[in-house]
Amino acid sequence: MVFESKEEARAAAKLAVKQLRVGFETETRSMLAAANLAATSFYEEAECLFVFMSKKSEISTSCLIEKAFADKKAVAIPKIAGDTLEFYLLDPQKKIEEQVETGSFNVLEPCAFLEKIDQSKLPLDSLFVVPGLAFALDGTRLGHGKGYYDRYIDGVYRSNSSVYLPKAIIGFCYDCQVFEELPSDDYDVPSTHIATEKRFITCES
Repeated sequence: MVFESKEEARAAAKLAVKQLRVGFETETRSMLAAANLAATSFYEEAECLFVFMSKKSEISTSCLIEKAFADKKAVAIPKIAGDTLEFYLLDPQKKIEEQVETGSFNVLEPCAFLEKIDQSKLPLDSLFVVPGLAFALDGTRLGHGKGYYDRYIDGVYRSNSSVYLPKAIIGFCYDCQVFEELPSDDYDVPSTHIATEKRFITCES
């Protein structure tokens, strides 16, 4: 399927997820996607995961976060700050619901008392797990059009020495959100891999 515009691709991806949620168990699919990601060397070697807080319309990241805590890994979640993001470390000794509040776009965000990560000095062996409406096999990521993740990750690469760069940028989604190709712009930051309930994809960019 070839899309003429990002808007057309977003509409197709939203429809695919809507149809999926009507007929199938999404919690099971979320668990399978988390298991596929956790089976990789990227996850095994990671010390810190940067993970989005999922909305009801997205694949759930709850089981992935719980898995990371069980494996003694640090987990950071995002907060919208102006036109970009800030990431804060969750406390594994506290319940997640005690550390988050409803923020922009009704998405759960970290409370201000948590430790903020310095964008110019990420934890060693970090891993980004990013959301998207759609992903392509070459790594193209199609979000909601606000560009928060593109700006943050671009800033990470501009301000960090190679030792602090993330080991991988992994799109986390349902398999129905993966397409052969998607329209993109020069400022779009691609994913290096994609994890779904059916497979773990190494992108071909």
